[in-house]
Amino acid sequence: MDMNMDMGNSSSSMMMMMYFNFMMPFTVVFKGWDIQNDSQLIGSCFGVAAMAMVYEILKNLRQLWANKMIRKVINTSSQISPSTSDCCHDDAETSECSPPRSGRFWLAHLFQSFLHMIQVFIAYILMLIVMTYNVWIVISIILGAGVGHLLAGGFYVTPDDVKQSKSTLISTRAETRSYEATKRSSNENYAETSTSSSEAGGYDNAASTVKE
Repeated sequence: MDMNMDMGNSSSSMMMMMYFNFMMPFTVVFKGWDIQNDSQLIGSCFGVAAMAMVYEILKNLRQLWANKMIRKVINTSSQISPSTSDCCHDDAETSECSPPRSGRFWLAHLFQSFLHMIQVFIAYILMLIVMTYNVWIVISIILGAGVGHLLAGGFYVTPDDVKQSKSTLISTRAETRSYEATKRSSNENYAETSTSSSEAGGYDNAASTVKE
């Protein structure tokens, strides 16, 4: 009878609560990750928050790296002299239309695929952690993801982007000044033409008056 009670207690403790709660103890994903007290809960909250931060930073860095690889491939293909045949025709060779794929590109893409697998693994672990339905754990994951996304935003602005923005701003200002100077010159020429026309009309009227 005692054995049956023990089995009943153990089975009831192993049941997962399918609603948000603050209860302890509970187990997170792995058998050894058992939270029994407040100190373990606080440590777990910091741990899952750090995991969510790593996930967001990894996701953003992978996207930035992928964009950089795409720009590099496009620049490489644009430097190749264009072929005399039209790539839009069906009879053109596919190798002439597609950008080059070097061994370095495939090595980087292989590393990207490995990072993608790590990212997917972390995402599923975070999903399983959320399914513990512990409020503090879920809040920690959300806060960690927000902080990670905030920190990853600093990687979007690179020195090359700053230089490009400055050059674009300088060229825009130069174009604006050139447009204003052209417009001013056109107005001055129009004013001089109008004055000359008025003077010529006055001379014609004076001449006709003298003849009369």
